[in-house]
Amino acid sequence: MVKSIGKSQGKKGTDASVHERDTIYPSIAAANEVLMQRIMTEIEDYAMVLLTPEGVVASWNRGAEITNGYTAAEAVGKHCRIFFPKEDKDAELPEALLRVARESGKTNHEGWQLKKDGSRFWAGVSITALHLSGSGEIIGFLKIARDLTNMKVSEDNYSNYVEQLKQRNEELQKSEQRYHSMIAEVRDYAIILLDKDGKVLDWNKGAETLKGYKAHEIVGKSFRLFYPRESKDLHLPEQLLQQAVEQDSVYHEGWRIRKDGTRFWSSVAITALHDEEGQLTGFSKVTRDLTQKKIVEDQLSNYAEDLKQKIEDLRRSEERYYKMISEVQDYAIILLNEKGEIQNWNQGAERIKGYMADEVLGKSFRIFYTKEDAAARLPDRLLGKAREIGKVNHEGWRVRKDGTRFWGYVVITALHDNDGNVIGFSKVTRDLTDKKNADDALKAVAAQLDLKNKTLERLNDQLASFTYVASHDLQAPLRKIQFFSGRLSETEELTEAGKKFVDKINSSAVHMQNLMDDLLSYSQVSNDTSPFEMIDLDR
Repeated sequence: MVKSIGKSQGKKGTDASVHERDTIYPSIAAANEVLMQRIMTEIEDYAMVLLTPEGVVASWNRGAEITNGYTAAEAVGKHCRIFFPKEDKDAELPEALLRVARESGKTNHEGWQLKKDGSRFWAGVSITALHLSGSGEIIGFLKIARDLTNMKVSEDNYSNYVEQLKQRNEELQKSEQRYHSMIAEVRDYAIILLDKDGKVLDWNKGAETLKGYKAHEIVGKSFRLFYPRESKDLHLPEQLLQQAVEQDSVYHEGWRIRKDGTRFWSSVAITALHDEEGQLTGFSKVTRDLTQKKIVEDQLSNYAEDLKQKIEDLRRSEERYYKMISEVQDYAIILLNEKGEIQNWNQGAERIKGYMADEVLGKSFRIFYTKEDAAARLPDRLLGKAREIGKVNHEGWRVRKDGTRFWGYVVITALHDNDGNVIGFSKVTRDLTDKKNADDALKAVAAQLDLKNKTLERLNDQLASFTYVASHDLQAPLRKIQFFSGRLSETEELTEAGKKFVDKINSSAVHMQNLMDDLLSYSQVSNDTSPFEMIDLDR
């Protein structure tokens, strides 16, 4: 049977080989044809439709009935346009797909399809042109469709995560030749026929491409060959066959092994096949390589886990930040929106300004300013400056809830989003009333000291005038006494007693002169910058 598939691709001698096979093995050919027809009729996961060259439904399987809602009697003879929504029919999409399949051999499409009841489902559709062996004449089309609505929803939830899952299976065809043409020309799916024990009976080009084995290398061997060792140890192949027997079909995703030993992630649908009496005759196995989908899913999973961890770290950091902010009592830390309305309130703000959080949230921060500052639009000017240069500082009187004033030091910082737009402001206020009072008291003391210093300067000026008088006006008589006593000694004949009297006068005048000089020096001590030194007071 495998030999005839290979020759049905247009190789020379095909008709002879088929005739020879059917002549030599008539019972085997008949049995295989019945078995292939069972595959078509009993597969429920795929809508498999045989179309005429004009696109009219010629055959209809159970999967098509389940997927589209039409019975075979209702669908056969109708054009495949009935499965397409109005917008696709207006765009002549069905004809375009048939044209591409006719020119290229096959075409794939994902889009909305219509059920009999008018409801829509997202379908993966594959249309393959079927050729007459030898001549290459197109004898029809195989249309394979699968309902991917759930996967479409999943892809949308994963931010346009797109994975084309186009399902193809077997051809419903009366002749074994048409069946083999259909199976042989499908390349995107590995379509395998197994016997009751899981041994390979038939093998298409998709299986050869996907798994790496030629048909003659694999036919007759167990499909366990495709499973990795760990799956074999767990008896997964046998379990899947048993589930297919119990449930009619089973779907599984997991790692599989190619001929060269490399692994690929595959989706597998195994369907149990029965004869007319309901006896198990074998299995159909449809496999597709979803390695890229698996890689993307793993990347998304890792990204989601990293993102989850970052969100948790950010949440904890934000929680610590808000806890820190809320418990700070020395500073009023307030969050404002772009209009200056209060969005957040900490314990420091409550202590300094006197408002509870529920009393002030949503109100304008202008309530903290004096009437004079509010009238002068100081709050708006501060926000405008912070918006312009990023941050502004200010000191001034603020008003508590009870109407009392406090001297506040305020820093207002503009907050921006990722695009640089101002989204609000942070406002940090500290009560510096004690410092303000101390500064004012210090300024008052300094003013008093300045007044006293000016008084002392004035007294010093008066003392300087006095010392000048003492050093100049008071010394003038002494100079005259010294002058005339000297003249008296020079011009007059004095007795000894007279000379002693004149000497006494001169020595007293000199002593008076020294005393006045010393007084002048003493008055200038405060202006003298020379260093102090030890003096013998007795001397």
